[in-house]
Amino acid sequence: MKVIYVRISTSNQNEERQLQKEGKCFIDTISGSSEFFTRPQVKEMLRYMKLNNIKEFYVDHVDRLGRNLNDVLNTIDVMTAEGINIHFSAHGLSTLDNEGKVSPIAKMVIQFLAMVAEMQLNRIKETQKGGIAVAKAKKTKYLGRKRGSLEKEETTEKKYSKGLPIYQGLLNTGASVLNVHDQCKSIPELKISRNTLTSLIAKGLLIKPSSKVKLI
Repeated sequence: MKVIYVRISTSNQNEERQLQKEGKCFIDTISGSSEFFTRPQVKEMLRYMKLNNIKEFYVDHVDRLGRNLNDVLNTIDVMTAEGINIHFSAHGLSTLDNEGKVSPIAKMVIQFLAMVAEMQLNRIKETQKGGIAVAKAKKTKYLGRKRGSLEKEETTEKKYSKGLPIYQGLLNTGASVLNVHDQCKSIPELKISRNTLTSLIAKGLLIKPSSKVKLI
């Protein structure tokens, strides 16, 4: 029996996108910031898997495991130690290869996606915090997140500070400026032009290795 884990943040969210055609589904309605192993349906799922000797389960996206990088990596490490393979359907990734060994490439990509998920959560929290402050200042009732941004124009260094470690990590793997641009352009928090990447390299904020750096 195929085991599928689904997480939604609120009861009015639609979980259809995460569901697959067949399998045993466990659905948690809980924040992505919650620790994976403390979730009610995770406990039920692991109990079911142990009872039926199942060594793999499916999730739609990395952020369904969580939006905390350390917790996601801990979850993967614990599952790997137990010989449990996690499949990420949206990305076509699995934590273990066909021989049951850790896939270094998959782990690197998953770590990257988990970092993005954490950044997105932090951005949401900052936006909500700012919205509440503005509402209080105007003595109006807070109705939720507003569209658009009231942030003032920032310097290039400050504007892209959160993305610098990720851009640098991609460059360290041997990716070109074009490759980095293509991989990040669909992620709002990391979207950056090729000209800006080149400018960051010229300013010494990013370093483009002359050859591929071996990952440890």
